[in-house]
Amino acid sequence: MLQLVWNLYASAYGVGGGVAYWAHSSGYIFGIAVAAALLATKLLPRDVYDLLSLLRMWRRRKTYRRSVADGYDPFRGHAMGKEPPPPPPPPGQPKRVSAQTLASKPPTGPEARELELRRRISSDHASGNFSGAAEGYLRLVQVSEDPVLPLNQQLDVSNYLMSAEQYPAAADAYGRFLRHYGGYQYIGDIRLMLGLIYSRYLHQDSLAEKHLSEAISGLFNDRKVKMAREELERVRRRLG
Repeated sequence: MLQLVWNLYASAYGVGGGVAYWAHSSGYIFGIAVAAALLATKLLPRDVYDLLSLLRMWRRRKTYRRSVADGYDPFRGHAMGKEPPPPPPPPGQPKRVSAQTLASKPPTGPEARELELRRRISSDHASGNFSGAAEGYLRLVQVSEDPVLPLNQQLDVSNYLMSAEQYPAAADAYGRFLRHYGGYQYIGDIRLMLGLIYSRYLHQDSLAEKHLSEAISGLFNDRKVKMAREELERVRRRLG
């Protein structure tokens, strides 16, 4: 790539005294175009680091960063401020406390405890203290009914719990993510993690089979697809 940039620069400004930089540049561009065409038509085997895959991953990362830039409503999975107010909860369902209500009338009791925990989790997450955020989340689970964090917080806490080998808590956190953020672009990765946890650490093969089989179609990485298929095969052998 640097050589191509140099050739284009030299062609434009006449550097090098007679060297055929335009011919070199044309050759590079032609070669890149041919390689891209062969990859696109699958005449060449694909690789996770080939040009088209890198471009595809860049677009996905850009879309993800844009989608979470304004924050998420943790109960709906949409950007905050862009959805109409939710309808009243049906009879018997706990009522959500709106931000306006919190501002006009400070909550007391369990609501105050939940609000304080969410503030601490957000602060710890923003400062990179994932251990503190995970600890706060585990406390939040104990005081709130079906709690879930904003998308990026829920994902990072789930990943931290997995890395800390707190497998039951990680499975629960990933499960909440799956229920509340089912439209997440990389939801196949979440299903893969759940399948691996249930298969390798919690020994619940029926749940492992469910998540692994559903993960395969949502994975974009050939290595992860292979991992899911191999683990699924082991689970099915155990299930008979």
